[in-house]
Amino acid sequence: VGVIVPWNYPLYLAVGPLVASLAAGNRTMIKMSEYTPHTSALFKELIEASFPEDLVSVINGEADVAADFSSRPFDHLLFTGSTSVGKL
Repeated sequence: VGVIVPWNYPLYLAVGPLVASLAAGNRTMIKMSEYTPHTSALFKELIEASFPEDLVSVINGEADVAADFSSRPFDHLLFTGSTSVGKL
């Protein structure tokens, strides 16, 4: 399961889908927003300390990283954001 997290409510919109994904027995990759660098770095550090990388991983980076992330062959991709950005 892939999760693309927006800048507003980054923890809420990362943890909620993560919990649901793990409860369903899935592995999860989370792309945090480039507009919340400190929150994203701390979240990545906490996740890496709590879960094996092959179960949960956090990806940080700019819009080009998000574009590459969304092109991956996820079974499910959760995106919260505008339609215009979602079409990119």
